[in-house]
Amino acid sequence: MIFKKPVEYMAERASRHGDILAVPLSVCREAASLGGLSVREAEIAALRGGLCPSRYERTIGTFGLEGQARLLESCAAVVGCGGLGGWITEILARAGVGRLILIDGDVFDENNLNRQLYATEENIGEPKAAAAAERVRGVNSGVTAEHYQMFINEANGAEILSPANVVLDALDNNSGRRDVFSLCRRLGIPFVHGAVAGFFGQAAVLRPQDRPL
Repeated sequence: MIFKKPVEYMAERASRHGDILAVPLSVCREAASLGGLSVREAEIAALRGGLCPSRYERTIGTFGLEGQARLLESCAAVVGCGGLGGWITEILARAGVGRLILIDGDVFDENNLNRQLYATEENIGEPKAAAAAERVRGVNSGVTAEHYQMFINEANGAEILSPANVVLDALDNNSGRRDVFSLCRRLGIPFVHGAVAGFFGQAAVLRPQDRPL
């Protein structure tokens, strides 16, 4: 019953856009405040009540209301928040993956300015993971972003990765990838590998039962 009032509040203020009853962000925030909920909880309640938060109008045709609700309930870890990881983080936040765990021990350098999304002239020397988390909070208030300024390995990563439904590898070294995949196998989490260099890129999805890298 906790969601009844917020859903009714949002339904009364929704606008019909074709087949969709769309709810503006401002209304989702008001409903969350009135119901003692987070923005994410209010958006999930809206979706389960047949309403679509306006920010997701263009993806509901792909995910459906239930699929979008499941995304908001999910957790993804991004290991490496630089050239590839920054763009991965951006899309996950905009798509509405509800909890992001962002891990990178590095700081921005001037040679990151030409290709890394969160590198600016003002944040040279600052942690990449912190910049990624700050960006997420500005892009989607329904997404929780926690960051760790550390280089992950088998000894320190199990507790950090354990809440994740999926781990995305955007690292720039194979020793780190091996450690993260080993953790994923131990924790039973799917591992999505990505790498890019010059005009070439590669991607792979490895399940916990797949053979080690």
